[in-house]
Amino acid sequence: MKKNVRTVIFKLKNKEYGLPVNQVISIERLQHIVEVPGISESIKGITEIRGIVIPLYDLGDLLLDESIHKNEDTQIILVDINGKTVGLLVDEATDVLDIPNDSIQQIFMDGISKSYLLGIAKMDKRLITLIDINNLLFNTPLGTDELDTLKQSI
Repeated sequence: MKKNVRTVIFKLKNKEYGLPVNQVISIERLQHIVEVPGISESIKGITEIRGIVIPLYDLGDLLLDESIHKNEDTQIILVDINGKTVGLLVDEATDVLDIPNDSIQQIFMDGISKSYLLGIAKMDKRLITLIDINNLLFNTPLGTDELDTLKQSI
């Protein structure tokens, strides 16, 4: 029996990415965003969802060096990182797929392996970049201690 990886699929600039479902809490519609001056450019601000104030990372900035253009399709993927809830702005979340392990390939470009890159899933004619959000966010200027400081300043 093949082992599958249950994955939340989302789009950034018409490219497909995936997060293991065990990293995802929920998928939400775009909420009002309050900007917080003096923080990393990849953090677009904070929002409140179900009574919890959540920092919002722009995955377009983090993965593509280009901010998300917010519209009616823009969504927030809530993830748990070491007991902290953070939001990820994406163009849209599209699917939850069971991806067979044997369809995931490791890739290396120019001899450099990105620590957040879990691999590329080949599904029919689709190529889905699988990412580990913990590694992606921990390699950005804002770490867990700064998340605590940000939430306490609100």
